[in-house]
Amino acid sequence: MLGPFYSSMEVRAYPNIETVDFTGSTNSDLLERASQGAPEGLWLRAKSQGSGRGRNAREWVSNNGNIYTSTIIRLLPHDPPATNIAFVAANVLHQSIAQFLPDKNVLIKWPNDILVDNSKICGILLERNEDAIIMGTGVNLVHSPQNIDRAATSMTELGIDAPDPDEFMHILVENFAYWLRLWRENGFDIIRDYWLKNAHGKGQKIAHKDYVGHFDGIGNDGACLLRLADEEIISIYAGDIFMLD
Repeated sequence: MLGPFYSSMEVRAYPNIETVDFTGSTNSDLLERASQGAPEGLWLRAKSQGSGRGRNAREWVSNNGNIYTSTIIRLLPHDPPATNIAFVAANVLHQSIAQFLPDKNVLIKWPNDILVDNSKICGILLERNEDAIIMGTGVNLVHSPQNIDRAATSMTELGIDAPDPDEFMHILVENFAYWLRLWRENGFDIIRDYWLKNAHGKGQKIAHKDYVGHFDGIGNDGACLLRLADEEIISIYAGDIFMLD
């Protein structure tokens, strides 16, 4: 049984990947299936979604042609802190996207937005139910939403021949397995090193709510470190940051 969110669709099976024509939200579907015992490593991809969402309950526009997918991570007793997975996911998506855009500035914005030339090309949503974390992502391969409050782009809009979604999915799955294993075997340091190398650099002027300062790296717990004008450093754990000129 695939669950109640599916209707009138073709299902194509790949190893660990289920592809459906339409669903409400791949994250919602896998949260339900995880509660029923679905294993780590299961991926669900929808060609389009009716109720996609991003962080902070934002609607995620989900038209045909892009990637809309989610997977299950089962937390193990000796895993590093679960909050690290936001950065694991960022590294996976950065690596998967950047290989198709070798001449573009592909950047991670804290904690895990992927930007190209300061326009968003990918979003990531993490949700948890007991020992299961659902990592959902939307990647703009052929088009980007125009009715959102920030600049967005797609590979096609950047003048790139976008990969076939099936091809991109297999790259994504392989990269995720690699980075998840690396995190479990080596901890957060190696994850943070790649993240910092490919994120907005230290000294970048950023704003968060009522604070304006300069990015000073990320803490051992993944917090965004914001250095204020008086040299005080505050730790940001949630919410959006905005890069300033």
